[in-house]
Amino acid sequence: MLSSLMLLGLIGAVAALAILNAGRALPPVRANVGTSTPVATLAPTPAVTPRVTAANAPTLTPAPLSQASAPTPAPSLPPAPPPTPEPTPTPQQQIARIFNTAGLGVWVHLQPGPQAPRARVLKEGTRVLLTGNDETIAARPWREIETEDHIVKGWVQGDFIQLLPPPP
Repeated sequence: MLSSLMLLGLIGAVAALAILNAGRALPPVRANVGTSTPVATLAPTPAVTPRVTAANAPTLTPAPLSQASAPTPAPSLPPAPPPTPEPTPTPQQQIARIFNTAGLGVWVHLQPGPQAPRARVLKEGTRVLLTGNDETIAARPWREIETEDHIVKGWVQGDFIQLLPPPP
């Protein structure tokens, strides 16, 4: 019983000291300890740039030709025809239209994102071509479009674009 009272008193004293010393800066600790080993001083070593020198290359000396032997022509193969490049299909731009604007139209932005500079408004129902460039800004899809007459090109929020079936 006495030991539990002493334990409670000790805990209370520690708590009181913690509260009273809260926010005080601790005094700096100064230690005067002599060392018997010298302190090493680091000095930078100069950088060495390796140089590669070529060994003396052997020189070729032509061998004398003998008059008795005639050169024999090496058999030659016909040159291989150049490989025929496969035609790459031109990407078909998807056709879409502006929709879901409640008749107000949609702003075409110069870059993706709601804070990007605006180019102009396209009316609801305007047919556009999707370039295939898509980005997500602030968790919203943005798609690059171009009008069919190629006058307006920019970015529209994907919620205002409806894909149309490709022409037959």
